[in-house]
Amino acid sequence: MCKKANWFYLILLVFTFAGSIGLSYVLEDAPIPEWFGMIQTYLVMLVPAVIFMAVCRINPIKKLPWRILRPADALLSLLFGYMLVPMMLFLSYVSMLFVDNHMQETSISMRQDYAFVVQLLFMAVIPALAEEFLFRGIFFHSYRKNGVFGAALMSAFIFGMFHMNFNQFFYAFALGVIFALLVEATGSLFASMLAHFAANSYSVIMLRLIPQDVLEQAASSGSSIEMSEMQMIAGNIAAVVVLGIMAAGFGAVAVCIYRRLARRNNRYEYIKQKLSGGPLKACRAVNGEKFITVPAVIASAIGIYIMILVQ
Repeated sequence: MCKKANWFYLILLVFTFAGSIGLSYVLEDAPIPEWFGMIQTYLVMLVPAVIFMAVCRINPIKKLPWRILRPADALLSLLFGYMLVPMMLFLSYVSMLFVDNHMQETSISMRQDYAFVVQLLFMAVIPALAEEFLFRGIFFHSYRKNGVFGAALMSAFIFGMFHMNFNQFFYAFALGVIFALLVEATGSLFASMLAHFAANSYSVIMLRLIPQDVLEQAASSGSSIEMSEMQMIAGNIAAVVVLGIMAAGFGAVAVCIYRRLARRNNRYEYIKQKLSGGPLKACRAVNGEKFITVPAVIASAIGIYIMILVQ
């Protein structure tokens, strides 16, 4: 199944990139709202995903883990996601020492143009549902028979690549591994969807708490305030240090929540067994297939080239 999943990776990447460009070209003169641009990628992804499931005879209802969560587990999954936010910010700021942040302007624009519920829908709800179904659903469970941890790494790498910029790649990869292991701990995609929603909703909530006049003042004065490159680097380093301390503290809480979820769902010993022997042993293929094949290498090279162009 790894070979088929890697071909799907290549086809999906090419189709998504070319399809998004093609759709943007076709709709160039049409009065398309900004929110459509945020979901058009998911619409384009849907076509090859449906074809892949049909060709591989994957029944998404029967094959994917749609176990209903108990209310307490749902709340713990949400809390788990929020505990990951400092780690996400830490990795984002570390990457910003070397690359640009392409999401900040979009987030501020959404804050100014749309109501809170609409922002939450398009920046947290839809991405959580679509991306978890695709990456922790189809990809992770296509690789999973060849080893849980290796499947988590592979699906997380692909998840990071599809963000198509270096800044988001690093924290998306880390979150992708964690969300895959959360699915294993709970036996449910709903857990990773809730955690993903929590992580994404943080920026929406924080932007809502900032007064509109402050955002407008920051936007209008941003071009007039000149900072030396050394000042910017020093500011980012200070933020990295503070966020690193916060990430360690909140991360410890996240580990406790994860263990609690695994125990509540009688999967703690199973997780320990799957991850025993350290990361290197845990990511070894178990059925003779290779996680990385030629289509995956080609897709990754294309993805890195796209990210270089974006940068």
